[in-house]
Amino acid sequence: MTRALPIALSVALLLAPALSPSDFYVNVGTQILIAAIFALSLNLLVGYGGLISLGHAAYLGVSAYLTIWLVTRAGLSHPLAAVAAVVLTTAMSVVFGLLSLRATGLGFLMITLALGQILWGATSRAGRRPSAGTCGWSAWWPSWPPASGERSPGSCTRTTTSSSARTSWR
Repeated sequence: MTRALPIALSVALLLAPALSPSDFYVNVGTQILIAAIFALSLNLLVGYGGLISLGHAAYLGVSAYLTIWLVTRAGLSHPLAAVAAVVLTTAMSVVFGLLSLRATGLGFLMITLALGQILWGATSRAGRRPSAGTCGWSAWWPSWPPASGERSPGSCTRTTTSSSARTSWR
């Protein structure tokens, strides 16, 4: 009985933005859930792995830019673009892992910081070609509620957050 209340409260909080008629609350709820996914991944790295990373945000940034690029430039749907971005970001993390996982402690910390800064420098100095520089890209997202048969980015984020949290708590 004591576990049912937190689970019910979590489900209610996950569904609250979806029940809102306003795009604003859907957007805020989606951003909160994205931050929760980021916090869960940091918990996995620091809590279970014992590795403190200063370049951890690079993975979130690369995945976000890839998702936007795949939706706006390649014309993929949001769920397909999100899955493809995760696959491509995972491939990038394998390369970064080969460069950084042999180090521990301060060495690992500095290598992850350097890799994150290399990515930041490459995207911010590249001008408008690959990432629109420091201005970023603007993307059109479907309005709420989504058209029939269309899933909104918020529903994809809710699904990802709940599955990430479930996996993390096992």
